[in-house]
Amino acid sequence: MSGHLKERRVLIVDDQPSLLNALRRTLSSDYAVVAVESAEEALAKLEGGVQFDAIVTDTNMPGMRGPRLLDVVRTRWPDIARVIMSGDDQGEAQVAYADGRAHEFLVKPWSSGEPEARIAAAIGKVERRSL
Repeated sequence: MSGHLKERRVLIVDDQPSLLNALRRTLSSDYAVVAVESAEEALAKLEGGVQFDAIVTDTNMPGMRGPRLLDVVRTRWPDIARVIMSGDDQGEAQVAYADGRAHEFLVKPWSSGEPEARIAAAIGKVERRSL
């Protein structure tokens, strides 16, 4: 996973289209972004063979929740950097970060530059692990 940032592919998962679009706009100058509205759609993208450097998922979604999605990603695609984000109730996201399902934790609403920094940090952790 080396090279220019724009070559890196990030999968964003959030069931709120406005937040999904805001994050897509925020990241699109640095990353190739694919955005989906559910964990099930994210898994379909991953199973379809598209290579991703990172996944950013909301915690609270209908169906499969973000922490469970990251658990599946950690098991099946361990070289994908994992970022969990949460707004009001951050307890579940903090647990997912603390137990290693997520490499980084992003609080919504985020401050300028924060999503890019969290994704870069998560990718860096994966890269250092594989050295």
